[in-house]
Amino acid sequence: MIAHLPSKMGINGNHITEEILQEFAMFCKVDLLRSRKTVREHINNLKRYIKAMGSFIDATEIRNFLFYIRNKYSNPRTYRSYLCTLKVFCRDFLKKGEWGESLRFPRIQPKIITDLPSKQQLRTYFHALPNDKAKAAFLVYCTSGLRMSEIFNAKILKEIRAIIPTIHEQYSTTKNSYLSFYNLEAEEYLKKVKSTSIIQRNLFIDGSKSRGKRQGFI
Repeated sequence: MIAHLPSKMGINGNHITEEILQEFAMFCKVDLLRSRKTVREHINNLKRYIKAMGSFIDATEIRNFLFYIRNKYSNPRTYRSYLCTLKVFCRDFLKKGEWGESLRFPRIQPKIITDLPSKQQLRTYFHALPNDKAKAAFLVYCTSGLRMSEIFNAKILKEIRAIIPTIHEQYSTTKNSYLSFYNLEAEEYLKKVKSTSIIQRNLFIDGSKSRGKRQGFI
């Protein structure tokens, strides 16, 4: 069990301060080995809790907040996200597991996709893309099956058209993609945009946009 107690919680009682948020973020990164995306989600959820309920937190306020979330959002995934954050914050960080021990996660029904685009629709979309960068990105996505964060900065083995993600969270317990492949069409467009042995984020970003901005993609 991880022995950790936030240094300022005893002084400030059960109030979530900016300093506590910073300590919690570091706790998630180092102690729990969570990814940057997960840490950001936890912090944002806690900030929304503070906005809705104020900085004070205890078992009663947690339930009041979750009742508010359940009434406001119909998607059980939203409720699950907030509950996950509060459990990690209270049980693992504050060592106040009793505050949320009886709280249960909602059952998530699998989303059934019934309206898939046809091959012709995909061709129409592909040919409507504005440039070779966009088309290269589209084809790498389609044929490799990797996530966006895995594709950017992935290493390319050109001789076998393989792509290896290199920016996985090294200690992640859930992200385990090691090797994928792209097809001849993707290879053709990667050559057109002068890709190197590493797929850089700015390979697929319009030069008029600032580097790393998601809206600059394609």
